[in-house]
Amino acid sequence: MADAESFKCTDREGHAYYGDEPPADCKDQVVHGLRNDGAFKRDIAAPESEMEKATRQEKQKQQLAAEEAEQTQYQQDLALHLRFKTVDDLEARRNAELDSQQRKIEAMEKVIAQCDKERERLNVESEFYVGRPKPEKLKREIEANEDIRYINVIAESAALKQMTAINDDFDEKLKRYLAFSDRLAKLAESRSHHKQDEAAK
Repeated sequence: MADAESFKCTDREGHAYYGDEPPADCKDQVVHGLRNDGAFKRDIAAPESEMEKATRQEKQKQQLAAEEAEQTQYQQDLALHLRFKTVDDLEARRNAELDSQQRKIEAMEKVIAQCDKERERLNVESEFYVGRPKPEKLKREIEANEDIRYINVIAESAALKQMTAINDDFDEKLKRYLAFSDRLAKLAESRSHHKQDEAAK
């Protein structure tokens, strides 16, 4: 028969086995399929061990995760590119967010300055009660002044950190935007060359 096939394998000890079916003695080894004339026809891979199977599945899992992450990043970069038509648009948005944050900071600084000025007045008034209890009203005013100042100092510190976060975020956006723009430019150039090559045929 023209399609007849015999099989050969070598076990771990180096013993060769032949047969009309893949030899059972080499169940964990590569089996060679041979033609009638003894010429090589094909290889039958050895079954995976549990460790090999687990390793392969983990690699496939990692590859799939990497592909999904790359696709997600592409969609995000595309959305960024559609949102901002130019680098100037992106920078304008950065400046708008920074300006908004700066106005908040200036408002907080104004409240803090007002608290400091009011505290000076309260300190002067408190001097009249050295050695004797302050009136409850004065105590409440001092406590409220301290609370308002503390809240605004904390808020100002957070706002300053937010300014840094905004800049860092837009620096990353700008980096991605430029890289994606370069990618689109190269793709357009490649397509243009392909069209030229097709037209030249």
